[in-house]
Amino acid sequence: MVVLALTAINVLGVRQAAIAGDVFTVGKLLPMLIFIAIGLFFLNPHAFALGARPATGAFSQSVLLLLYAFTGFEMATIPAGEVRNPQKNMPQALLIATAVVTFTYILIQVVCIGTLPGLGTSTKPLADAGQRFMGTAGAALISAGAMISIAGNLNVLVLSGSRIPFAFAEREQLPTIFARVHQRFFTPYISIVITAAVMLVLTLKSSFVAALTISAIARLVTYAATCAALPVLRRKHDAPKALFRLPGGSWIAIAALLLSGWLLANSTLREGIQAAIAAAVGIAIYSAYRIVRYNTRQSEND
Repeated sequence: MVVLALTAINVLGVRQAAIAGDVFTVGKLLPMLIFIAIGLFFLNPHAFALGARPATGAFSQSVLLLLYAFTGFEMATIPAGEVRNPQKNMPQALLIATAVVTFTYILIQVVCIGTLPGLGTSTKPLADAGQRFMGTAGAALISAGAMISIAGNLNVLVLSGSRIPFAFAEREQLPTIFARVHQRFFTPYISIVITAAVMLVLTLKSSFVAALTISAIARLVTYAATCAALPVLRRKHDAPKALFRLPGGSWIAIAALLLSGWLLANSTLREGIQAAIAAAVGIAIYSAYRIVRYNTRQSEND
């Protein structure tokens, strides 16, 4: 029902999806702010003592999952063509959102470490920590915030994810049905519905951690390719002029590329195979359509 409702909202328009996103954001941030504001008064200073150094494999796995919490910023730029004044609003929104998310995550982690002794073995750490200093009501508040957060994440995936096949179809790299726009709402409704359907199937067929890991690996590959391209593009004289240029950006990109390579190298074989299968399915669909498209054009020319 949640996926169906979000699909309908996104078909109605980007403005409606953005309003829903704002509601979800407030709904998930409010419990977190209450959690932080109260939890900071119950911190145990001794809980912050350094423990044993984790194994390299376990550490890289943790970082890989942690990476997912900070990913998704690139998806905000996908529907930029449907946003008012994107050249100004998108960079500002990305910088502000990244700063707010990072600061919030740090404070949440501080409260969890300082209030929950069995943090490493807890399956629902925020709810367990909230219950320790806010009682049952605190655990319920955090659980409600988690549900709202999941709905908000699904809304973003439907909004941004549906624009990818839409863009491919506009370039004749996927069937043109994905490029159909609703006559009244001016949204790629076919792409939205198909994206939501695929998302629902994958949600029901895979575990939460597996889905996060595959998503993180896929994004790492994309980030690594982007970082590798930056120094090359900066040396090209015919490349479009950058709207934003960070001093030392090439060195930052190289460092990020090395970090991405290290994380990918330390991912498990099973996770790598699952990510490779997902990529192979996408490549097969893309290649099959290109072949069909080529044969169709050849027949029309003959």
